[in-house]
Amino acid sequence: MNYLITLTLCLLTLLSSYASEEETYNSYNLEISEEMARDIEDFALYNFGDLESIQFGILTDNDNFMHGLGALWGMKNEDALEGDDRGKTFAMSMDVLLQYERAEVAIQFFSDLYSNLATKAQPDGGTTYLNQDGFIMTENTNYEGLRVKITRDLENRYFLSFLIEAAREEDTGGIAGRIQTYFHQITSELGNKEYDFQDYSEGESLLTSGLGLGKTFTLYNSDRLKIENRTQVGFNLSTNEAFRAAFVESSLSLTLGRSEFRFYGRHDTQDNYKYGAEYKFQLYQGKRLNITSTFGAYQEDNQYNRRHPDDHLNPLVETQYGGKFNDIIYNYRLDFTYNFK
Repeated sequence: MNYLITLTLCLLTLLSSYASEEETYNSYNLEISEEMARDIEDFALYNFGDLESIQFGILTDNDNFMHGLGALWGMKNEDALEGDDRGKTFAMSMDVLLQYERAEVAIQFFSDLYSNLATKAQPDGGTTYLNQDGFIMTENTNYEGLRVKITRDLENRYFLSFLIEAAREEDTGGIAGRIQTYFHQITSELGNKEYDFQDYSEGESLLTSGLGLGKTFTLYNSDRLKIENRTQVGFNLSTNEAFRAAFVESSLSLTLGRSEFRFYGRHDTQDNYKYGAEYKFQLYQGKRLNITSTFGAYQEDNQYNRRHPDDHLNPLVETQYGGKFNDIIYNYRLDFTYNFK
């Protein structure tokens, strides 16, 4: 009898121990599952995290220094540093940047104007680029549209970027073209020539998408100076063959106090490129609101530059610089950033 009681107690002890171990094992698996679920949720591309800041910016580009004010200091369009309203002559954009914990969303409206002189035959057999009112006739492409870019951080090591762009080409319309026309009208008494945009082509609508993978490298970091390199490779697909290309882009930024210097470049398999430098300065820094200004310069070459070359009917440029020469483009930007944290 005692033997049976002892055996029963041993079995109960073993069963109790097994149940305790099973409960611990299940609890451990549950903790692992919850941790994996949190990791998957954090890594999910759609999970941006909390919104940290919102930024509104306005940007203008011009091949004339300070939108033409350089002429007051003696700069002429025969000089390498001053444009001639050929090639890329004027551009503007407005954008909103939403900065999240793990991603950023940029929404931009843009309007880029490219131009070259147009000619017509005269009765004496010659040609002229002036109409009957003395306005300069030009053939233009105004590339205008909406661009959305999402950049997703991947565990602070790499980042993925997704681009979608819907745009249209026009020869006489577009915001940038209208701004340039109005500016030359109101400054005509100061000697600015007015333009007559020629209706020479059919408009075209374009849709472009892109995917990129990149990484940010911190090269140096101290209390006073931070040096970073940001490099990305990717490809674009488009309804226009000229935009279908693989690309590489890279930038080097030096942050010193409230100032930042940035050098950047981009090149693709269609031989389109853009290289430039810019200086950013913080005008105002409050508890929530920051205001920054940016001044820069760049050179570019793409299908629109090739369609509207700077050296068209400009023998001085052709002789002085050995053929095709794209003007230096000056860009000016003002940003307002509101921080939620």
